[in-house]
Parts: sequence; structure tokens; C-alpha cells
Amino acid sequence: MNILDIYDSYFSQHKQSIFRTISNIAYKYGIKMYLVGGIVRDMLLDVKSLDIDVIVEGNAIEFAKQLEKECDNVEVSSIHKDFMTAKVKFEGKSIDFASTRNETYPRAGHLPVVTEIGCKLKKDVPRRDFTINTLAMSLNRDDFGEIIDYYNGYEDLKNRTIKILHNKSFEDDPTRIIRGLKYATRLDFKLDTKTRLLQEKYLSNINHDMCKKRILQEFKKTFEKEEEKQALVWQEFIDQGIYKLINEDANINIKLLYPHNSWLVYFGLLAPEKIDDFELTKPEQDIILEARRIINTHYQNDLQIYKEFKPQRIETLLIAASRGKGKEVEKYLNHFSGIDIEITGADLINLGLKPSKEFKDIFDYVIEQKLNSPHLTKCEELEIVKEYLTKQN
Repeated sequence: MNILDIYDSYFSQHKQSIFRTISNIAYKYGIKMYLVGGIVRDMLLDVKSLDIDVIVEGNAIEFAKQLEKECDNVEVSSIHKDFMTAKVKFEGKSIDFASTRNETYPRAGHLPVVTEIGCKLKKDVPRRDFTINTLAMSLNRDDFGEIIDYYNGYEDLKNRTIKILHNKSFEDDPTRIIRGLKYATRLDFKLDTKTRLLQEKYLSNINHDMCKKRILQEFKKTFEKEEEKQALVWQEFIDQGIYKLINEDANINIKLLYPHNSWLVYFGLLAPEKIDDFELTKPEQDIILEARRIINTHYQNDLQIYKEFKPQRIETLLIAASRGKGKEVEKYLNHFSGIDIEITGADLINLGLKPSKEFKDIFDYVIEQKLNSPHLTKCEELEIVKEYLTKQN
């Protein structure tokens, strides 16, 4: 499939000129090269592309140096000899050149070992994460604009589907799980059924002998680049259990995970004592004032923390956490935020009690027990009420 019409409308004349220059020099030296990965995917989807990646059937570093020699306004800004890649500033545009390579994962979850450099494109493609990122577009003079698609990536692109290339993909590189979330959120795609099941299988039995640095790097990339959708990304990160790659023991309540008004958290940290002049809305003022009250309160037990923090907005808690109440806020978010009692006043009346101030003491007693045993059922809560009443009598 040749997509020159799409290419012409998607890329600026400046970028097209750069690609033609690269193509001409590659032809001069008999080197094959292609646009690959995200830039091809984004062009076909007609969405803004973040990076320009060119794959070279040969030595990408030597080709980058040759470009620098033959072209004005071209500078090789960095090279990575282990993977034979080079970053080039080409007339103000940053372009990543990578040598085609074949690689294996002798140690699952760690960096791969390169076994061949300068191989054919077909041998390079299997190392990629998802089928939609295997697409390549020829920059070669004889078939410029031709799409190369070894894994039916174009079909998955049309179906808005994210699919891994093989069953051990996540075992080889668990950071692909985070990248899958990133692409799904940015592009509004879905994991295909098999990919989702393999992801769930991996997350239920994680290989902790993995390169944690790579996990951190992918985590940072995902949340740095998805600013507009951070709340959604974070919620899916928790919902899908991807957080287990960082900490399997984290007990997180999704409802309180991400502030919808992050600017207010920063403002709350800077706000002077008198905030009336800023003309904040009443809810915005309340968030800051409640945070200040929490900051100045000494909490004597878990029940007090729970009752004080339960009605608060996450923005209030984050401001308070940054101003000396981090220990209390962390305890609430990680252990108490998802706890609710199921019994109601009607249940107490059914036990023969008359509405009174004692109801509050009964509810507090049940909550206190549930903070220590979060999985108590309603029936067990009622038994606790009966226990409480027996003690009082």
C-alpha cells in the first residue's frame, strides 16, 4: 500500500524536504531506510506525532555521520553504540536513527542483548511492542511511500486495537504493559482479548527480577506526556492492576487518587493567610481552609483520622500532606479511604433501639472495628452492634 497522498497532507514541506534528502543520500550509498513505529502510526491516524524515528538497514551511526558531512545544518547530537543508534539535529528537527537489529532476552525483564546489527527490516520488526508500532514507510527512491506491514498492524490500526506480537512479550519486557496503557489512553484504543488476558496473567504472577529503572522511566514518560488525561491514565493504572509492577502490596482507593484541580493543590501550598482577594469560588476556598484546619489538628487515633478525612476532597488532603500531615494522609488513603459501614439507622431501629444520640456512638464503635477488619460484612457489623449493646447494659 502506497500512502503518498496521506504523506503529502500530513507532513510539512520542511519535513518532506528533510526526508527526501535522507532518501537521496541513502540511495547514493545503497542503503535501505524507513520511517518506523509511532510516526507511521500517527500519520495514518492523522494525529500529532511526538517523535521522528528512522530505521536504517545498516549502520545508523555511520549514516548519521555521513549526513553531517554532506548536509548543512545537520549535527549528530548523540550516539548509543550498544544499540547502534544516533540522534541528529536536522535543520532544527530532532530525528532518531536506529540500525536494524535482532535481539534476544536471555534474562526476562531486563535489557535485551543485540545479536545482529544491520539485518533486514523483517528481522528487526519482531522486537517491537505492539502490531500498530511495527508499521514502516519506505524512504527508498524506488518505492518511496510504500507501507511495510508484517504483522497486520494496519488492520489493528483501523480496528483501534492494541495487540502484542507474541505470547512472551510482557515476560520479556513488562514495561510494555505501561506503554499499552499509554497508547490506549492517548489514541482511544483497546487491548485485544488475548493481549488483555496475557497482561492479567503476568500481573497475577509478576517476575520481580526485572529492571526497576526501566519501569520508572516508562512510568515517567506516560504521566509526563499524558497531561490532559492524567486522571484517566492513573485510574486505569490502578483499575488494571498495573500498579503491581511498582508495589504489589499497595492498597489504593481509586476514587481519591488524582485531583481534578491540581492547580488548586499548588495554589494551596502558596496561598497567603488572607485569600479573599483572589476571588476563589466557595468550594475552592473551602478546600484551602479545610486543609489549614487539618494541618493544625492533632489526631489521637485512627477513628478521628477516618472521620475527619472521609468527607474531604483529595485536593484538601494533598495540601495537608505537603504541610506536615503526610503520615496521616498516607494512612487514610492506603488503608481507610475505601472503608464504609453498611448498617444504617433503620437497622438499629429494627434491633429495637429508638433514635437517639447513642446512634452516633454505635456507628463510631462499628467503624473503629472495621478500620481494623475492613472486610467485615453487614451481618458481622450487626453482631458488633449487639456486642456493644451488651457491654453497655
